[in-house]
Amino acid sequence: MFSTLTQIMLIVLIGVIVWQALVKGTGKDAKPRDYLAWFGLILILLFLILSFITPNTPAVTTFGSILTFPLKPLGLAILLLFFGLGEIKKREKERIISSKGINQIWAAFLILTIFSLPLVANLLAQRTQQDAIVGYQAALKRKETVGAIVLLAHSATQLSLLAPNQLQLNDQSDRILQTIREYERQLYLDREDSPKIIVSAGPKAGFESTYSKSNPPEADKIAGTIESLGVPSEDILRERTGVDIRSSAEAIKKQFVDSRKISNRVILVTSALNMQRARQTFAQLGIDTIPSPAGFYSLQADSTPKVQVKTSQKGACDTLSISVRNARKTRISDLIPSPEGLLISTRVINEFWTSVYYFLRGWLAPTVQPVPQLKDIGC
Repeated sequence: MFSTLTQIMLIVLIGVIVWQALVKGTGKDAKPRDYLAWFGLILILLFLILSFITPNTPAVTTFGSILTFPLKPLGLAILLLFFGLGEIKKREKERIISSKGINQIWAAFLILTIFSLPLVANLLAQRTQQDAIVGYQAALKRKETVGAIVLLAHSATQLSLLAPNQLQLNDQSDRILQTIREYERQLYLDREDSPKIIVSAGPKAGFESTYSKSNPPEADKIAGTIESLGVPSEDILRERTGVDIRSSAEAIKKQFVDSRKISNRVILVTSALNMQRARQTFAQLGIDTIPSPAGFYSLQADSTPKVQVKTSQKGACDTLSISVRNARKTRISDLIPSPEGLLISTRVINEFWTSVYYFLRGWLAPTVQPVPQLKDIGC
């Protein structure tokens, strides 16, 4: 009930913000603002309706990227620069210095500078990925057997221009290796059968959705890569329609869980940044997930992980708990803006807005099963 009321309140708030942005005045005096026409209001409202009905169509996806552009650091800074320079240009003929335009330019400067700092980017990423770090630690010592390992492989690879039929790895491809590690851990456990790997990856955005020899499904290509790394083909299942977390979860539930090919408890492999949203999405469909995250932005190549050792005594028994957290040592270079810092900050903010959209759609379960804390040595 609380979740539903919150969704309604957020939708109403969005409507009020859109109205205030497009229309000035109230009652009979209400009229479109000078810089927008009424068709803009109709266009935005049409997009909001279509995004709830058909969220994965190319037109909605493209328009959504345009509409959410000002909600990201780079987009907001560009708009502020545009309005600021326009204000200064307008006042130039009057030989008046526009303080409003100067303030907008300063605001754009501060936004770009702050969100481009590696220190800020790593703090944002670490904050978002805190639960995923705990999940990764638990994965290293997991003893539980499951029937399937689900790999959400959206954007895990990119096409090679020189060899169109081959995949090229990118900065998110480490989730493929994480899947193989989970498969090998399951094989080492005492179990009667081998685990299954479900590769979920639909057509890439911007390419034809019809499959052919020249345009095979991305899931098939990634499955072939996993097979070449030693996983038997009979242990690899393919889900070829999912283009995002929600569509993949729905397809996996329909194709594999409802048909009882796998149980409703699986190991979930995806980016650490969207692991929490992915777990809540699967939980909302009745699928229990064990997190196995990959691609930690807060643990960069030049980071220095810090090992924390805590001891506690229960009676005559000493318990030793070991945890690893990101303790990236601050350097002077962390205070120098960089393109990588802006990229990480943008991805964190984009994940936030995507989670808000999932929440408004009712696609997120209120809670998920917590990851057990790792205890390395005990009585």
